[in-house]
Amino acid sequence: MSAPRTGAAPGSADAPSHPAPHRARVSTLHLLVALFLAPAAFAVQLLAAYVIASRTCSQGGSPQVLLLLIHAAAALAAGIGFGFALASWRRTRNEKPGDAGEAIDRGDGRTRFLALCGLYGSVVFLIAVLVDASAVVFLGICPGLPGPS
Repeated sequence: MSAPRTGAAPGSADAPSHPAPHRARVSTLHLLVALFLAPAAFAVQLLAAYVIASRTCSQGGSPQVLLLLIHAAAALAAGIGFGFALASWRRTRNEKPGDAGEAIDRGDGRTRFLALCGLYGSVVFLIAVLVDASAVVFLGICPGLPGPS
């Protein structure tokens, strides 16, 4: 004995719509870059800065210029991730009715929800990169060595 069928036939007016009707407007790779480029840039920047600062300071050097270059590259990568997320959001923002707040509350429209997560995440990690870079600019890098004048 099989379970009774519920719902309307596919293609009929009463059939539920796909949860991501605009999924073809943004490639999977595009969404992955939007979601993960900024956090990955922050993680690489954090690890690279730690290794370079510890090695250079232990040898009596000052890694400030190299650290600023690493932070600039991470900020650029986070900005690119933000650009991908913004482009994805613009292509899919009308996927389901409602504004960004409703996309977060209900989660309707998977593609636009992921694009919105990429937007928010990119902004947060871009701010984190810039705050970390400000420490390089305003604080002394190596303990015991003079800081910036």
